[in-house]
Amino acid sequence: MCYSDNVAKRIKYLAKDKKIVLKNLFEECGMGKNTMANITNGSIPKIENLSKIADHLECSIDYLLGRTDTVQLVKLPDKLLDIIEAKKDKIDLFISERDILIPPHLSYKHYTIKEENYNKIIEIYEGACKSLSDDEREQFITLSEYKKLFKCNNKSADRLAGIYYELAVKNYDVFLAVYEVYAEGFFNELCNK
Repeated sequence: MCYSDNVAKRIKYLAKDKKIVLKNLFEECGMGKNTMANITNGSIPKIENLSKIADHLECSIDYLLGRTDTVQLVKLPDKLLDIIEAKKDKIDLFISERDILIPPHLSYKHYTIKEENYNKIIEIYEGACKSLSDDEREQFITLSEYKKLFKCNNKSADRLAGIYYELAVKNYDVFLAVYEVYAEGFFNELCNK
């Protein structure tokens, strides 16, 4: 179910993150100056207008509507989809970023990782290293530097109770660089077998 106040929060969050003034955003999308007030008060824009907003904010409509926490959806090439279908049993071993990282909500400045997923974070690093040459490995982030990206927190949070780990938004790009090497190595190995 879509709640307009959540749509408003997501628009505000992305606009702030991209340093876009809301008034300018709505003007460039051909909408009135009261658009944000209307959304906050329960009026969801027409699909054409929502699409314009999403395009300007470089996100998906599904993200704005709260149907996904992934900002942009990716269309995989048919060739890759065929490989995935043929090797489903091996694909189950792939660690999906969205299954282990809980994206930050508006009041948080970090991604959250449940304690039971911390080992997967380490597996991502090890998988990335496995796919690198010796020279590339020397230039790559060390395991101890990588582990420092994730701060252990054993306080109770709104979303979680008990022990969990935090990845600061400012460190997400470092994690993503490691994750991309892991994913590329995993799929290269999958395609070569």
